Amino acid sequence: MNAYLYVYSFHKMFLPEKLYHTARNPFHLYGFQYETLAHWFVVQDAASKGKPFKHFFNMSVDDLPVLQYVPVPVINEGVEAMFSQNNISDVKGCPSEYPISNLILGIGTTKIRLEYGDRKRGRNLYGKAIERVLKRQKTNK
Repeated sequence: MNAYLYVYSFHKMFLPEKLYHTARNPFHLYGFQYETLAHWFVVQDAASKGKPFKHFFNMSVDDLPVLQYVPVPVINEGVEAMFSQNNISDVKGCPSEYPISNLILGIGTTKIRLEYGDRKRGRNLYGKAIERVLKRQKTNK
């Protein structure tokens, strides 16, 4: 019985897949339509470097380049826009762990690897941004 409760509470802290940065939650910002937050991150990265970015809008999430760096304000702005323009209100609790292997956005490993003893080593910036928005929504209700 205790093992079941531990596993249940262990998984409860992870973000649901509908909130992943690769999940389709379309939103408009600065005159552009973004299909996912991954598109937002890649476009903002390219634009900040003065590189062309319009071709990213036609790419699928799987074809987007891997993110090496995403500033916290860009993450926060994208998450705020996604939540304000999509009806995302049925999230239970306040999950904050983003179980992906990306060391910037997530915890640096996956759920399965954690169950087999891997450790969290990522910065989890995306998970923390989601947690902040969820906490703010719950206090405003």
